[in-house]
Amino acid sequence: IAALATFATCVSPLQALTVKDLVQIQGEQENEISGQGLVVGLQGTGDKKNPLKDVMLRAWLHNSGLDVPDVDFDSKNVALVNISGRISAHSGKGQKIPLTVSTVGDSKSIKGGILLYAELYYPGSPSQQKTIFATAEGPLMMTEGQMETVAKVEGIIYTPIPSTVIRDGQLRLLLNSPNYVDADRVSRQINQHFARLTGHNNTAKPLTAGIIQIDVPEQMATQPISFIAQMKKVPILFTDVAPKIIINTRNNMVMLNEKVEVSPFAFAYKDLNVVVGNAA
Repeated sequence: IAALATFATCVSPLQALTVKDLVQIQGEQENEISGQGLVVGLQGTGDKKNPLKDVMLRAWLHNSGLDVPDVDFDSKNVALVNISGRISAHSGKGQKIPLTVSTVGDSKSIKGGILLYAELYYPGSPSQQKTIFATAEGPLMMTEGQMETVAKVEGIIYTPIPSTVIRDGQLRLLLNSPNYVDADRVSRQINQHFARLTGHNNTAKPLTAGIIQIDVPEQMATQPISFIAQMKKVPILFTDVAPKIIINTRNNMVMLNEKVEVSPFAFAYKDLNVVVGNAA
């Protein structure tokens, strides 16, 4: 009944999909980064016995100009943590990004702690001369209901991720759900869209069920951003879609696609009256 109450005002065809809804451009994916650090200022909830914590704390003190004897630190106010996050291929130096801080040892809580300066790299990089992609430090932020061994902190991009989506006048589209039908469908409709500009139908060519190669038209070679924006907005028409009705009982919405036909009807329940079409 609740769904029918909103049927007359909420019935609408499902929105037409565009290229950007179905694909990603190769090279635009986010990149994982991570690093290790120390959280200080805890009230006795830090690591109890953690040799790695002692090594990092001793190194941090050494970098601060203070050398200490090679002994164990009996401090429960410090915790060894891992810091992780993602950098977009389009991020710039100095841009702020959210990072997740999680305990590594037996710390019971890092709530109220402060992350000392930490550097983030590509995880598992074999290079001894690692590239610093982001840095982070400062008070940890906790969200309600979150475990006290996990927190958030704001990082700053130090080195942008190098990314070139167009190489030698070409780029590649990666289908979110690879299949031959959609690879062919998307390619044909991109070709039809740009045929008026290029005079030919070979802008897009499916290479596999999940990869489509795009040749940037000569007319737009100096406007790659404009070309990508136009390509992403190309509508993809699904002529073989079956009629479909979606009823969402949580928000009392009824959604139809364009294949569904609704005959006139009337519905009445207590003080509720719903009329669709010319039903009496």
